[in-house]
Amino acid sequence: MRTVQVDLQDGFQDDEVVVRLEGEEVARLAGVTTNLVISRAASAVIQAPEGPCALEVELPSRGLRASVSLDAHAAFVMVNATEGHLEAAVSPDEPLYL
Repeated sequence: MRTVQVDLQDGFQDDEVVVRLEGEEVARLAGVTTNLVISRAASAVIQAPEGPCALEVELPSRGLRASVSLDAHAAFVMVNATEGHLEAAVSPDEPLYL
């Protein structure tokens, strides 16, 4: 197993966030709100298998969902809620915050 950090960044306002790995719920966060000073709302650290797998982030109350494929180099996932969409991007590098 490996550790993957899911960072919820811009566009969150008192949201419930559900994170699923291969369809199984691995994290649920409530009251997620972006700190506008640093463009970060919350993070969830999950354990993922070593091989490729699918990660999904959902905001049930807004009907928004984003999916990404995690490869062997994926250590961080950045998620943003913008203009009625949920966007997720994978990175091997930790995002920088102020």
